[in-house]
Amino acid sequence: MDLHDISARIEKLSAQYAEVYGIERSAEWALLKLDRSQPFAAGAGRSARTRGADA
Repeated sequence: MDLHDISARIEKLSAQYAEVYGIERSAEWALLKLDRSQPFAAGAGRSARTRGADA
């Protein structure tokens, strides 16, 4: 499985989730999703800032 396949699977799942929960997948929604995922990534040691701090 390559990056394109993974991306397509994530997009399909995201579209299904939005349909089930009545979410309009707008630019604002994408920004909010990104904003909400950054604290999780930082806490898990996976953010660019966290990785850069160790270098």
